[in-house]
Parts: sequence; C-alpha cells; structure tokens
Amino acid sequence: FSICLGLTSVVIPGSVKTIDIAAFGLCLSLSSLSIPNSVTAIGDQAFMACEGLTSISVFWNDPRTVTYGENIFNLVDNKSNIKLLIPEKSMKSVYQTLAPWKDFYLLATGISGIVNPSISIYPNPAIDYVVFSGVKKNEIIRFYDMKGSLSLTFKLTEENERVSISHLMNGFYFVRIGEEKQVLKFLKK
Repeated sequence: FSICLGLTSVVIPGSVKTIDIAAFGLCLSLSSLSIPNSVTAIGDQAFMACEGLTSISVFWNDPRTVTYGENIFNLVDNKSNIKLLIPEKSMKSVYQTLAPWKDFYLLATGISGIVNPSISIYPNPAIDYVVFSGVKKNEIIRFYDMKGSLSLTFKLTEENERVSISHLMNGFYFVRIGEEKQVLKFLKK
C-alpha cells in the first residue's frame, strides 16, 4: 500500500501476522490505524512518512511479543500529538519505554483484542443496519470510534436482531460485545 495518497484509515484484519517493509510508507493522508494482536512482526519503515496520523490502536497486552524493524515511523515528526490507544489491562509502562511506541501520546482504553470466532457482524461494511450472529439475547453491545470514544450502546432484545446504525458517522468502529470484551471491527458507510 506504499504511496496510497488517498488512504485515510486502515484496520488490519486479525488474519495478518506480518506488516512488511514499507507496507504503508508515504501514505501521507493516513490518519487512523488499527493493528490487531495477531501481528507478530512489523518491518523496517512500515509507516514511514505517514505524517497525517492522529491515532493508532494496538491490541497487544505486552508489545514485546512483536519483532520490530528499524525506523517503523521514520519521518513522522509529530508523535507526541498522535494518540496511541492500548488495551486497558496492557503493560503501559512497557509501551512508555519501548521503541517504536515510547514517543506517542499514550491512552489506555477499555478495548481488548480478544475475539470469539463464532461471533460476527454483518453486513460489514453497512449503511443502515447491522445484525450480530452468535450473540445472545440481552447482551450489551457498544460501538467505539477510532479515538476510543463510546458512540453507541444498546441491548439486544433477541438473537439476530437488526440494529439501526444510520445515525452513526461514516468510518471505522470497534464493537465490544458484552462484558467479556469481545471486539469486532466494523465499517459504517
């Protein structure tokens, strides 16, 4: 995806294990980025010159489980103004001292990277409504925007219920299922 000048937001899927060398280099308009805990390696200059970044969400409780290349965020000068959203129960002190994360503005959120594969949201992306598969009746569902702010909360009254999302702003969301901190990624169009 190098030099994708119109790319503004990236949610890397949970099937990805490696972000290769310069994978998103020179994506100058990239403002939000989400990296799942399935990623175990990030290559040299993976996000070089992504100068439009405003928020990065990561899902490792311990970021030392990842192998980092050199200068991952090379030529990103405003790191102290970029929000780094980490899981609430993660090793915050490790993030504060570990390159490449130590220079970012660190925020712990209530979002976890654990996902039950039997739970899904469809259609995804969606415009007007979504349906949750594998979610039990009376479960609390919460939508968080890319900055970690709560955007929508509702309680399912039945399984496979249609839930209106027409009033949500367009963009990526993290959807937390119940108290088990099950999280799905969702795109509202």
